[in-house]
Amino acid sequence: MVGNLESLWLGQSKPENLTAQSGYPTEQGHYVAEGQQPLNILVLDDQPEACELIQRLLLKANPNHKIKSVSDTPCMPIELEMGYDVVLLDLHLGTTDGLSLLKEHLSNLPSFPVVLLTNDDNPGHQQQALDLGVADFIRKSELSSETLEKSIRYCTNLFKQYRLNEQMTAMERALSIDPLTKLHTTAYCHHQIEHLLSDTQRKNVSVLSCQIHNISAIGRGIGLTREIEIIQQYSHWLAEQVPRHHAFGITRDSQLLLVIADMTEEQTQRLSQQLSSQILNFQLENSAPFNLAHCVGAAHAHAGDPISAQSLMHHSLIALQTTRTQRQAYQLYNPELQEQIESRAIVVRDVTKALVEKQIYFNIQPQYRVSDGQLVGGELLMRWNHPQLGMVDPQMVVEVAEATQQIDTLGSYALRSALETIEHWLAKGLVPPNMRLAVNVSAAELESPEYFEQAAYQLSVHEQAAQFLELELTESIKLFDPHATGKELMRLRKYGVAIAIDDFGTAHANLGQLCHIDADTVKLDKSIVYAADNNKRARSIYSSIRNMIHALGTKIIAEGIETDAQLELARSIGIDIVQGYLMSQPLEIQAFEQLLQQVSTQSTQTPQNSTP
Repeated sequence: MVGNLESLWLGQSKPENLTAQSGYPTEQGHYVAEGQQPLNILVLDDQPEACELIQRLLLKANPNHKIKSVSDTPCMPIELEMGYDVVLLDLHLGTTDGLSLLKEHLSNLPSFPVVLLTNDDNPGHQQQALDLGVADFIRKSELSSETLEKSIRYCTNLFKQYRLNEQMTAMERALSIDPLTKLHTTAYCHHQIEHLLSDTQRKNVSVLSCQIHNISAIGRGIGLTREIEIIQQYSHWLAEQVPRHHAFGITRDSQLLLVIADMTEEQTQRLSQQLSSQILNFQLENSAPFNLAHCVGAAHAHAGDPISAQSLMHHSLIALQTTRTQRQAYQLYNPELQEQIESRAIVVRDVTKALVEKQIYFNIQPQYRVSDGQLVGGELLMRWNHPQLGMVDPQMVVEVAEATQQIDTLGSYALRSALETIEHWLAKGLVPPNMRLAVNVSAAELESPEYFEQAAYQLSVHEQAAQFLELELTESIKLFDPHATGKELMRLRKYGVAIAIDDFGTAHANLGQLCHIDADTVKLDKSIVYAADNNKRARSIYSSIRNMIHALGTKIIAEGIETDAQLELARSIGIDIVQGYLMSQPLEIQAFEQLLQQVSTQSTQTPQNSTP
């Protein structure tokens, strides 16, 4: 019977070291001669003389064995619950039998090896014993010190191997499940993708990486527990949208991974577009429903493509990062995205140095009143001429600053630069009475607990300049709690700052922001201006937005004005302020200061190339 336990506990493979030598391995893997390691042994037999015989034989094999024998059947269940290295159990126990005893008092495989003592050759009893986890059989007619010692040594060492395998399996299960969200981990998804890629029958493999916009900032604002609740609701929603996914997991950065088999590249792109186009509606416990936007990055492998599971997952995450950089809802991976990611890595490496050494600077794009062409303000625009990359996309700088937890530093740098610039102009008497210099504030900054405290300090230090400053809220759709943000912004108004909402019209959720944020100005996204240029329906929407904004007592700015026709349309609709390349490209601060000097000496000065 020796070896039958392997098929039950360890499968068909046999640990070679259990039979290769006469002896048994220590926990360090070294062999020691039989009889050197004492064991704690329980003998269960209803015949006292049999118990005594077994005890003598065991002590003959190893005098250091600790042996307890029980012949009183009612006491046997109690002893089974105690801790022993091995149990020798008689099959026949008077009115009952050893197998019934095990079945009644052990709910699963025993936590110790059991050797059954019997003269019964019934195959049915043997199979029942194996099903109950019995490790070995010894015929009572063949009892000897050698047979007893070999059997219990084999069984105890095999059981150690089983427990080790059981611990490894438990570790693998733990590594495959995220303890917070209870979703599968990246390691699990990697394993599933490897399996699909190695399957010669499969057609294609697609990986979708999905993430809620600004989830990290949201988590900082509402706490880890509620962030996890949002992610869990998001995962349930995704699973319902894509019920035929092969695997579903989460990365350490709260990106959800969907692995799908046998989908074409066109279907992958269409699915990504459909998912990303939907605004998520969530509700946390004891709170009102709220909307969140999300984005999707996808990667696709055709059958036979020489690609690894790690590369395929990496490609989907690159596509996801690109959606944020390019302000897209979804993106399907292509090789050109890799170059962008490499550029991003250089920005990550150098952004801290750029902030410390003030390599990042600002230009100003002028803003003009439509009614009389008067210069009424400007927008501060970030610039960074990197020695290796050249001019870096400002949105990439913001994304990197958010990812590296430096957005507060970057935002404070921009705010301080704007206030110091206004102070410089005030000292020269160059600031018109109603002028505003706008500085962008990202949603990640507004969700930061330190932002409003730091902003209030800066405004108090530059109190006179603050009256000519405008805080322009970018990506306002990403605000998790616009009501709370609106209340905090109201507290900054006491310093005289104005509030503007940027990119209005890019998502219907922006209408909700107007309910909570008392904005002085709303800036229309340039996509509306372009669409209205030759589309009657878009022109009607353009006009309706203007009427709605003015009904709130709020001014409206149209950006991206590049043609005379666009300017004339803005005038006919009743737009208050315009900015764009038709009037002026972004100017260096010194050049904008010269423009202010012209305005101060000639109040009706109009911009070149146009008459707003």
